[in-house]
Amino acid sequence: MADETYAPSPWQPIADHVERYLATGGKEGYEWEGAKCIILSTRGRKSGAVRRTPLIRVADGDIPKEILVGIPKGAVGNTGSLIFTSPTTLVVQT
Repeated sequence: MADETYAPSPWQPIADHVERYLATGGKEGYEWEGAKCIILSTRGRKSGAVRRTPLIRVADGDIPKEILVGIPKGAVGNTGSLIFTSPTTLVVQT
């Protein structure tokens, strides 16, 4: 990865999966054990390190829709929020 703050997953199969997905623009690595995936990039609030995680795509009907579940509460009790900063970037704020 070109991003100098990128911190790959310590679990090698996940790190390999994300690397393959990003290196091919999603042509490879778009499936994880038979399920369609997207890649979620997050940045550590304290470390600033970028982490990337495959998420399973969920389809309700015929059109796949990406959803995000489990937004954590922040240290001060806020409930978190989702903000699109570009058509391909979703920021999770806690």
